[in-house]
Amino acid sequence: MSKINFHCTYTAMTADPLMADATYINVLPSPALAPYIRCFWGSEQDFDPARSAIYRNTLIVPDTCFDLMLLKDNERGTYRMTFVGMSSTYSIDQWRENERKMSLFAIRFPFWAMHLIGADHYKDTMDQLLPAEEFFPDAQALCEQIFDVTAFSERVRLAERYIEKRIADSRPNSQFLNGAELMVRQKGNVTLDNISGHLGYSHRQTQRIFREMTGLSPKQMADLVRYQSLWQELLRSGDLNYQDMVHKYGYADQSHLISHFKKYHSMTPREAVKRIL
Repeated sequence: MSKINFHCTYTAMTADPLMADATYINVLPSPALAPYIRCFWGSEQDFDPARSAIYRNTLIVPDTCFDLMLLKDNERGTYRMTFVGMSSTYSIDQWRENERKMSLFAIRFPFWAMHLIGADHYKDTMDQLLPAEEFFPDAQALCEQIFDVTAFSERVRLAERYIEKRIADSRPNSQFLNGAELMVRQKGNVTLDNISGHLGYSHRQTQRIFREMTGLSPKQMADLVRYQSLWQELLRSGDLNYQDMVHKYGYADQSHLISHFKKYHSMTPREAVKRIL
């Protein structure tokens, strides 16, 4: 496996990382897979999305991750496998009206790792829900294996074995990883000029690499990394000093920081922290 350690300083966060009940569990991967998987998440027991406190009207913020979602409709005995591209803004979770007795298992991948696990490019996947088979040709077999067992820990074990094999067969895109490393290290406070100069590529080449690997332009990706880096720090510290944050994350002023955060979170930083702490 490649020696990628971005996860040591950058841990993508949802709008409410403390959210949990009997229908929702969030499990970290093994240490060996931590660079490639943000988490496994899903249900320990069946749930009705229309009645669930967690799955109904849930705020979803851009977490700079992709998701492979495997669902089983236990009333009909049918499966649904969805690949979720990276989000560019906040949204509210949506479910089909006829889904009532559902079981869910999902794998969340950080943006830098997706090309090592699924397909070789992700152009045009931003804000898209797509058939998982387009990116994981063996998704149906994995889905059936996952739902053949009931314990969430056993589902995680099966998924980890699956991911380990895919990583072993992959070839890292070193140019993209170098650009991603700069973005994470600079907390998203980088320009296209910065990234292109760092890689030694033209603007056009740099744009192409990022769109193929993430579905986003370098600017869109950097903006999301900056938002997420700020959100991660707010969650760690619980403290909000606008003056320090403006300087640290390269905003023009407090108004700029707040408007940028609201674009991705639907509320101000102060409101977001107060909502969950």
